[in-house]
Amino acid sequence: MQLLAIESATSVAGIAYARGGQVQALIEQDIPRRHAELLPSYYQRLAKENDFVLSELDAIAVSIGPGSFTGLRIGLSFAKGLAFSHNLPLIPVPTMQALAHSEQFSEGSRSILLYSHGRKYFYQPFDPAGHPQAERPEIVLADDLLPIIDRSEQVGICGGKDIPAAAGSLMVEVAPSAALIAYLAECNSADWIIEKPYDLVPAYISPFEFGR
Repeated sequence: MQLLAIESATSVAGIAYARGGQVQALIEQDIPRRHAELLPSYYQRLAKENDFVLSELDAIAVSIGPGSFTGLRIGLSFAKGLAFSHNLPLIPVPTMQALAHSEQFSEGSRSILLYSHGRKYFYQPFDPAGHPQAERPEIVLADDLLPIIDRSEQVGICGGKDIPAAAGSLMVEVAPSAALIAYLAECNSADWIIEKPYDLVPAYISPFEFGR
């Protein structure tokens, strides 16, 4: 399988080019609020340096959320633009599940805490193989994190500053990557691929509150 994978669910903007289950090239950077500017330039650079043709790809994979409201919209819009231009399918990859496959984890079950906004975090538990143990992530307030951390074998944290320390828990920092999106898209392409993703929207999970 030959595909492009896009990550934009957090402050990380990245694109990976994968072929035959292996990432051939990866460009990503942690630069907040520049996804709309960086993703097109990353794509042009990957295409030029790796000599692939968009029409020859099998699919476009994209981190579908939860995560940053703006980042998800930009990433999916860019993915749809590439896909629609050559009638390619999309493979939406759950952001939390991608984080659960981080190399930072040892064997065993793990939980993911992804910073949302304010004092809110997305939380989802996973088994040792990285399969979700809850149908969808839930929103947890920072004040309620300690019981979750205490009962988790390993905790992967992405973003946020007010995570309480918990003795006995293995806590590691995990980072989004287009390489993880490419890996999961390849592994789950038969089940996740969407041939006509016209109505596909990001998995925001929780409503966002806007001020004036």
